[in-house]
Amino acid sequence: MSAPRPPTDLTNPIIGRALHALRAYVKALSLQSQGESFTYKISPDKSRAQIVNSKNESQYDKPISQWAREGSQIRLAFIGLKYAKDKIELGLNRDVNQTNSLVVYYLNAIDGIACLRLSIANAEAVNVTFAQVIEFVRRSYSNSALADEDVVLKVLLQLANDNSGIISTWAMVGRQVEIQVFESLQAAEGCADANIAALERQRAYMLGVIRRPKPTSNQNLFATMEKNQ
Repeated sequence: MSAPRPPTDLTNPIIGRALHALRAYVKALSLQSQGESFTYKISPDKSRAQIVNSKNESQYDKPISQWAREGSQIRLAFIGLKYAKDKIELGLNRDVNQTNSLVVYYLNAIDGIACLRLSIANAEAVNVTFAQVIEFVRRSYSNSALADEDVVLKVLLQLANDNSGIISTWAMVGRQVEIQVFESLQAAEGCADANIAALERQRAYMLGVIRRPKPTSNQNLFATMEKNQ
């Protein structure tokens, strides 16, 4: 189990990006260890950050700018992985012969690994290739001409022969997903249909393109009341 997260300045965009990497490192170390806990520490002047274990031993002491660069890539990789997972699950759910399937994504920030794993009909899970993701993205369109205009699909086609198991390539996918989803959200919010805008916003939340707003004190109260009922 990881230790509680220390307070941070989320108003600083560099710190915000660095947190994606710091938390991913904590998660990776926690999974690799035998029950040892980890947390991160940011220096008072916010120029450096490090990972600290339960014995207060420091690891991965780096400038905050380096954490931020890694964090940007990790965030985008997660967006790309979530997008591909959603497309694959949509395609599998349409196939009555493959409803008993499981798609999971995995990211290890320390090793630079990012991948999707697919298990169909309880078979052993296998890594998903970009070629397979391309197939599922195409299947999500009823019109092949529309698929050909998909900017994310164009990037996937460029990466078709690249390694689908590393953070950097999934970050390239995630960047195009981010652009596509954000532009769709802007267009939806500019139209008169509030339902379409709400759906696009939920999609942006789900993929991690935008952050969910923190609930107000009243929302927290109602959630607590409902939980206790």
